Amino acid sequence: MNGRLIQCTRRLLPASVAGLAFFLLLPNPATAQTIRVPFEQGTHAFRFILNELKLKPLTDVNHLRENPENSILIVFGETQVLDDIPGGLKEFLDKGGAVLVATDRANGQEWERLFQLRLRGYFVHAPGGSASAYRDNGECPVVYPLPGDDIPIFHNLSKVATNRPIYFVNQSTEFKTMATFPDDCYIEVAGAPVRLKPTQPPRRPAAFAAGGEFGRGRVLVLSDHSVFINSMMIQTDIDNFKFAYQCVNWLREDGKRTHVLLLDEGETVTNFDLPTDIPMPPIDVINQMLAKMEQENLFNKIMLGENPAKQFQNILRGLLVALTTALAGFGCYRFLMARHVVDPKEPLFSAKVAKQIPDVALAVQRHSAMVKADNFWEAAHHLARDWFLANVPEALPVTKGSGVFFRPPSNDKGSTKLSRSGSLKKTPDPFERLSVDAGWWRRRSWMKKVQAIWQIATGPPRRLPASEFARFVTDFEEVKSALAKGALHLKTKAD
Repeated sequence: MNGRLIQCTRRLLPASVAGLAFFLLLPNPATAQTIRVPFEQGTHAFRFILNELKLKPLTDVNHLRENPENSILIVFGETQVLDDIPGGLKEFLDKGGAVLVATDRANGQEWERLFQLRLRGYFVHAPGGSASAYRDNGECPVVYPLPGDDIPIFHNLSKVATNRPIYFVNQSTEFKTMATFPDDCYIEVAGAPVRLKPTQPPRRPAAFAAGGEFGRGRVLVLSDHSVFINSMMIQTDIDNFKFAYQCVNWLREDGKRTHVLLLDEGETVTNFDLPTDIPMPPIDVINQMLAKMEQENLFNKIMLGENPAKQFQNILRGLLVALTTALAGFGCYRFLMARHVVDPKEPLFSAKVAKQIPDVALAVQRHSAMVKADNFWEAAHHLARDWFLANVPEALPVTKGSGVFFRPPSNDKGSTKLSRSGSLKKTPDPFERLSVDAGWWRRRSWMKKVQAIWQIATGPPRRLPASEFARFVTDFEEVKSALAKGALHLKTKAD
């Protein structure tokens, strides 16, 4: 298998160089052709692997129902098609189909609930300059494969890099988590960095890859589809190309599955052959081609031709004429501009204005101050208050005069009483009870979490370190999830 991968890599590089030469030699009218996707964001390298493995393209999602045991469904980016498969995704897998999902979108769709995966819509970052950042780029964290060879997609790979990935939590008992993110990676919540590791329990880490057997089929889920774009696949210092090959090879199950439906951002790819009109390759490929031309002395051969001495004299004569013309033009320019004298003592207006502009934006200064002071109360306060305003606005106090009161609900029919002065009566605690589909102990736990969020939203400022902020974000997300699922209902005394 390794020999075949080397052969694939060697064949891909000349194809890219040929594409560069093709575009350089095109006549001018050809530049009017429209390229829908830049080469670095395309999937030519991935389609090359499918072609090398003799996989045949399917043209419509309805074809998956005809021979599911011989079919692979590959979805990049947009995942709505997984919920629209004729007969359902579960039936397709029960009949022996295979699925590869690579996406950085967390939409809470039906296929996520089927696989028991919770995709989180936060982009994962690595500290710039650390070993976790590919080429010191914080938006390209590398992944950490977990031990195990039962699903050999990371077998003999040294490094796989992502490109602005998200993460997910594997709650399935059938799928195995195969790769996570390094411990120093973080996400941004309300503009503040939050380390990934403290927000997840050890048995359910922030996952990048998970998969396994499902019915009679196979499933592989990745939290980034840019891991398979050309700019990541053709790099020689990472193993994304080999990783893609091993993913597809595992899904086809030693040649058992022979057809692939490839959907890139919802569009069906119906041809796995490399096109003749390959877009402009990235700068790395151009540099490799120029280095090869230098080794063969191609530039001197083009300029000097068969008689180098005579050709060199012609070149030197042309350079002298060009230099003389340039000097004459520069002299004329200086002569014409000498009539205007600029006073060097007076400062330029643009220089004075530039001194008034701060080096960094005000929001960046504020975020840096929170990190330096290790106090994230302001971020937590805005997060909690915005949530109460959107879901339970009557739970937030309203300041009137010297007292603090609570808003009456919009559908109140007389339950709110006024004092003689016309102001609302004070209410120390707006919540009467929580409606929870669980026992009394669980209800008490939810009450503590909601009251803690309410205290952050309404209470006075206090110091909130990063560790406590991470726990607050975790409890906050659990309350939001419980409310969305209907397992938790909030009722205030005004209700």
